[in-house]
Amino acid sequence: MTVTVPWPNEASPGLRPFQISVPGGWTAIEPPGALIAFLGPERAGFRPNVVVFGERLPEDLPLGDVAEQVLLDLGADSILRPVAPDDPVAIREATVTVEGRGCRHLVLVAGQPDLSAGGLRTVHILLGTQLAGAPDVLPDIFSSFSCE
Repeated sequence: MTVTVPWPNEASPGLRPFQISVPGGWTAIEPPGALIAFLGPERAGFRPNVVVFGERLPEDLPLGDVAEQVLLDLGADSILRPVAPDDPVAIREATVTVEGRGCRHLVLVAGQPDLSAGGLRTVHILLGTQLAGAPDVLPDIFSSFSCE
């Protein structure tokens, strides 16, 4: 006997939908390995960008650890840690060199309360990159992020 199983379902709830606002002039693209990315207008040969990833991760994995690992994987030597608690979001920042230029990476990790029977929850990871010293557009974009 064959059973048809829809997805998402109770055993595997999938990712929660989200919305985000970006400034006028930014364009959306679908990059490999991510849900969506946004590219800002070119300035001094660089386009600021925000990439949104989504995963189902264990409930007991601290969001701050996820944010810090993203920055370490990108080559950050030091990470600015906020004083605020990491629940329901964690925010970390680092300055790195990308193609010989100083860049600022900002990471927001948001966990959702959609715990599955297996102990996993939706976690969205926003990675923003802009030139160090450029007008700061990332906080407004990040603060607009919300899940349904």
